[in-house]
Amino acid sequence: MCNAAETCVPVPVPLSWHLCDLGAIKVSADSACNSKVSISNSDPYVERAEVSPSHPALAGHFPNNPIVPGVLILAHVQDAVTRATGARVAEVVTAKFHSFLTPTESFSIEVRKNPRDIVSFRVDSGMRLVAEGKLRLDAGAQDAPTRGSSSPPSSP
Repeated sequence: MCNAAETCVPVPVPLSWHLCDLGAIKVSADSACNSKVSISNSDPYVERAEVSPSHPALAGHFPNNPIVPGVLILAHVQDAVTRATGARVAEVVTAKFHSFLTPTESFSIEVRKNPRDIVSFRVDSGMRLVAEGKLRLDAGAQDAPTRGSSSPPSSP
C-alpha cells in the first residue's frame, strides 16, 4: 500500500492491478498521476521509484542474481514523461544503459523538455548513472490521459 508521499500508477501490462497495491513498485513524484506539470530544460520533473524483488519481470532476469530489465526501466521513464507532460511517447530516439539496477535499489528519473517535442531523461541510483536518453513525444497527443486515467483525450 502506498503512503501519502507515493503515487500509485497502473502496470504497463494487460493486468488490472496497481503497482503499489502489490508492493511491486513504489513511485514518489513531485505531482499527482493525472496532473500535468510545467517542465523545461532548466526546470526538470523528477520522481523516485524502486522495483520489488517480487515483480514478475524479474523471474527470469536472472535467477539468483536479478537485475531490472532495461525495458522495465524505459517503461518507468515513459510513465514519468506522460505524468510530466500529459503526452504519449512516440519514439525512443536514444537510450543508453550505463549500469545495472537491482531490485529494491531506489532510483530517480529526471525528465527535461527540449525543443521540437523531445524530452531528455536520466535515471540515477544514488550517485550512479543507470540510463539516459531522448524520447520524441506524440505531438498530437499533448492532452492524452496518463496511464490509469479513464477519461478520453479532450477534443479540439
